[in-house]
Amino acid sequence: VLPPELLNKRNLLNAQMAELADAAAAFPDSAELAQKRSEIESKIKGLTQQIDSIDPQFDRLYKSNLSVSETQKKLGNRELIIQYVQGSKSAFAVLISHEGATLYNLGSSSRIDSLITDYHQKLKTPGSEYGEASKMCYRALVYPFRDNLEAYDHLVIIPDGKLSYLAFESLKKENTGEYLVHSHSISYSPSLSLWNLTADNSEEFTGSEKKRMAAFAPVYSDEYDGTMRSEILENRLVNLKGATREAELIALNFGGDFYTENEASKWNFIEQTNNYRVYHLAMHTIYADEDTENSELVFQNEEKLSFNEIYALHFPAEMVVLSACNTGLGQLREGEGMQSLSQALTYSGVQSSVYSLWPVPDKETAEIMLSFYDNLKLGQSKTTALAEAKRTFIAENPMKNHPYFWAGFVLQGNERAIIDEPTYWPYLLGVGILLIIFVVVVLRKQRRSAS
Repeated sequence: VLPPELLNKRNLLNAQMAELADAAAAFPDSAELAQKRSEIESKIKGLTQQIDSIDPQFDRLYKSNLSVSETQKKLGNRELIIQYVQGSKSAFAVLISHEGATLYNLGSSSRIDSLITDYHQKLKTPGSEYGEASKMCYRALVYPFRDNLEAYDHLVIIPDGKLSYLAFESLKKENTGEYLVHSHSISYSPSLSLWNLTADNSEEFTGSEKKRMAAFAPVYSDEYDGTMRSEILENRLVNLKGATREAELIALNFGGDFYTENEASKWNFIEQTNNYRVYHLAMHTIYADEDTENSELVFQNEEKLSFNEIYALHFPAEMVVLSACNTGLGQLREGEGMQSLSQALTYSGVQSSVYSLWPVPDKETAEIMLSFYDNLKLGQSKTTALAEAKRTFIAENPMKNHPYFWAGFVLQGNERAIIDEPTYWPYLLGVGILLIIFVVVVLRKQRRSAS
């Protein structure tokens, strides 16, 4: 087993190298900067050699034997992959199950793009009339193979093009009007290759030596507000008190460590990237539409962890929850799919991530997140835990049935359970206390009757 301190040290050096690269671009003739970069490169090379000597396969990303047949072997009997392909004229869906693969022609790509654009706008607008748009997307994207879905509980969606903006859970079935989340748990993957990678490595980085979870919740200064773009200010940047309370409560209930204020620094986070199984990040994301690589997570004291730096990390976490707005969205690039922070995490070694598709409301997010972690404690898989949290929210909040309130967070990557053994002891303890009280009351009544 590779020592976590070895991996943490390499992560820190990679982060320092990224900062020096920016400085070197500003001062290309600096001999001092060149010397520092050379020293750090030498240290990284030495650490990489150490890592290779312990595990020569540790730094691999893809396996060369990817095929549909290999994918089928990794699927469960109740699990179905739906891979969408957007051609220049027509769109297609490839269904891959344990039994085989089937291709469906979905019709005009431009029409589907138009439907998705219209529906996504309605999804992130709480007062919109979304029902008909939801059904139209269901009719275009799911209806052609609706009967095939009855044999499966879990759907893995591999979107293409603008489908990356879509929360499939929110699609309404034509015949019943119920949401797709009521019948299926759903997860996502950027590509079939990355789905295979997370399926292969689902057990690789877990172990008793790792702590269960860490929650990071920076506290932003008043001065910081004025430095941000106006389109960011209108939502969650100014006030993160709700997200901070949410993170603290989750850490307490889930048996994790809570990092806030100066402990929620960028460098402290990097030092901890090999020490926990789960990371909950209650912080802001700044997305740079024209310069995707410079999108950032904002830590304490305005420290920013960029898109490029995340790619450079080795971050073998079982799950990262990005409790911030628009963490899943990014820039569509030809041949590369959606470039986003969640995808950067996948490339850095994170097995699964939970992220948002639009600016999410604080109060409702906290309710869903707390329910999600409670379900994980019971031993549920990540997809089941998130789907159940959404179903519970819909049932208990009939006035907030609009998908804006509950459908924004989605899961990407491996769906396996975090807790191998369900945590029933709080419930057993409660039942035990009630039984003791009952026995005491009965004994007192018997004594009174005897006297």
